[in-house]
Amino acid sequence: MNKTTIKISVLAFLGFMTYGYAQQQQQDPYKGKVGVNTIAPSATMDVQPNSDNARVEAKTNEGIIAPKLSKVRIANIETPVEGTLVYATDDATSLISAYTGNDPKVAKITEKGYYFYNGTEWVKAGSDATDQLWAQRDNGGVTETYLKPAENDGTSFTYKKSEVEITSKDSGYNNTNQGLSNFSGYGISSRRYNNIGYGPALSLVAGRGSIATPEASQVGDTLGRIYFNPTPSVSTANAGYGVSIVSKLVEKQNDTSYATSLEIGVRNIGESYPVGAIHISPNRNVGIGKIADGFRLDVHGGVRSHGIEIKSQGNIGPSFSIRNDSKDKPHQANKWVLYNMTDADPNTPGGYNDGLVFWSYNSDDSAGGPKLMLTDSGSLIVGAKYTYINTSLPTEKLVVDGNAKIQSLSGTGDRIVVADQDGVLKTSQFVMKATDTTDGCSASNAGAIHYKEIDKGGKMVGVFGFCTRDTQGNYKWAYNMGGANMLDGTGAFGSGL
Repeated sequence: MNKTTIKISVLAFLGFMTYGYAQQQQQDPYKGKVGVNTIAPSATMDVQPNSDNARVEAKTNEGIIAPKLSKVRIANIETPVEGTLVYATDDATSLISAYTGNDPKVAKITEKGYYFYNGTEWVKAGSDATDQLWAQRDNGGVTETYLKPAENDGTSFTYKKSEVEITSKDSGYNNTNQGLSNFSGYGISSRRYNNIGYGPALSLVAGRGSIATPEASQVGDTLGRIYFNPTPSVSTANAGYGVSIVSKLVEKQNDTSYATSLEIGVRNIGESYPVGAIHISPNRNVGIGKIADGFRLDVHGGVRSHGIEIKSQGNIGPSFSIRNDSKDKPHQANKWVLYNMTDADPNTPGGYNDGLVFWSYNSDDSAGGPKLMLTDSGSLIVGAKYTYINTSLPTEKLVVDGNAKIQSLSGTGDRIVVADQDGVLKTSQFVMKATDTTDGCSASNAGAIHYKEIDKGGKMVGVFGFCTRDTQGNYKWAYNMGGANMLDGTGAFGSGL
């Protein structure tokens, strides 16, 4: 009886306890949760500071500290469980760089901080999760922060103390392109490597509308601008533009057939913006100080050069033109052109003799044509006679096709022009004065005249000698005084002194 009663009592107690536990599970919302300094945990674990440490003026350290482990220790975890949280240290006793292994699970542990295991690898936790796109490395003692590439194709974005560097790699035109761009306080540098010989490019694209709904550019639109500006002395001031490079759309037929222009402007004292200095038109004409008006090079103002070379080919060769539009009368030559002429094709008529030719042009061609020629052999020809190939060039150094006038030889009446011993032309009203000579009289100088002074009766007299030939065919000097056959009054000279 007693034994039965005890058993019944034990069973009744267990049943009551079981019922009470079930009732507690149904009624207690915090069952299975842990609360620190709270009796009502709002999560599986809820850690709160106590009322004293929660005061605003409290200075105690509050929070949760996960296990602090070195990278070596984290790598030694044989089977990390997904969701495990640790704090990777990096101090004198547990340097991250001390790890020399190659476990891919800890590859992203590059600096101290919280890391969690995502089932594959340890990654940075919390607000630094997106920082997994970035990493740091030591490059020759310089710490670099770099953006990890989406693919292992060599593309990278790196910044360090002195510069920002972008490296890219892609394939196009069946060739590999590799680019390297640097942005620093010194400037911008861009390099490109490929197998087609194209260097890096700067592309400025202008359009109307918006990015979502772009519209085509219109004639007159500015396609791109580059400015070079100084810094003013006051930080709030605006120094404006110093130098400008501007391109415009000047004509358009369709999306692929259009014309553009380029202008380089500079700014001078007293000006508020750059003024066009060099203009390049769609037909490649260049204007300096103005827009080119039908000329390959159109300059507003004077030109100074220490050397100009003009190259061309053909019969007329290169040319240099000088024009004065104020000379508008028919007989006036409003344009002079200097040609370096030749007979480029002997089989083609209309060629020219070799030389430099001054050619004039006027409105009705009444005064046009070649006027002066300096031949390649150094002869100077005045007139048009020897310009064309059908006339042989003379050998004389000076040829005048027409009358010639030397103002210094002018005087009263007709004058005799002689050359002195220095070759200077002079006028004389007397018989020329021949110089003394010791040359013999021969066929080579027959007819020569020379002058000499002789002693005649104790007095010096001047005589003329002529190289003549006697009846026997002998050449001898005959003088106007002295000898057996001197001047005899009939006009005959003596045969000797």
